[in-house]
Amino acid sequence: MNARAPLSCLACRERLAHLRGVCPRCYTRHKNAVARGETTWAALVAAGAVLPARSAGWAWRGRTPDPDGGTTP
Repeated sequence: MNARAPLSCLACRERLAHLRGVCPRCYTRHKNAVARGETTWAALVAAGAVLPARSAGWAWRGRTPDPDGGTTP
């Protein structure tokens, strides 16, 4: 896969992004690092390794993200 493709994983650039802009394997790696206390989701977002969390279903509800983190219809 092309590393510049918009749907590629932010971490490995080898697979399609699935959750928070990363593939399932990288998401699991990040999730386990957070669980072990090695990092936080906020630190991963700040480093550009993952995208910020969104509430479930925000995209299909026809909403757009607000700058303050909420959503608007």
